[in-house]
Amino acid sequence: MLNSKFVKAIQVRDPDTNLWVEFEIRKLENGLLVGLDGSYLESLGDEEHPNNPYEDGKFIVPCDEKKE
Repeated sequence: MLNSKFVKAIQVRDPDTNLWVEFEIRKLENGLLVGLDGSYLESLGDEEHPNNPYEDGKFIVPCDEKKE
């Protein structure tokens, strides 16, 4: 499992609902960037991790990470 770190939170407009959605941009330890829907991240339990979109496996989003 890869580690990840917070880069930035952004808002994008959902083309279906026309509502603003918050995304979290994260950098994986292999150098690649990934964007995740904020509501999806909030729904994850302490032992659940997102799938890595670039290769098999998952990556870690620390729940106690400081975000500035």
